[in-house]
Amino acid sequence: MFVLKCSECGNTFKVDRIKDDELVACPVCEAEYKVLLKDGKVTLEEFVYENEDFGELTK
Repeated sequence: MFVLKCSECGNTFKVDRIKDDELVACPVCEAEYKVLLKDGKVTLEEFVYENEDFGELTK
């Protein structure tokens, strides 16, 4: 089990299992992070969507 800390709101949350490059979200503010595993250490990198959001209607 891993305890992660959100850099947006400061909340700490638990994740049972994580993999390198996996996406996790803070349960409080819903900020999304990409998990980076290096030398046994877990780092969270802010995840930014690089593609267009097709959920919005265009005119």
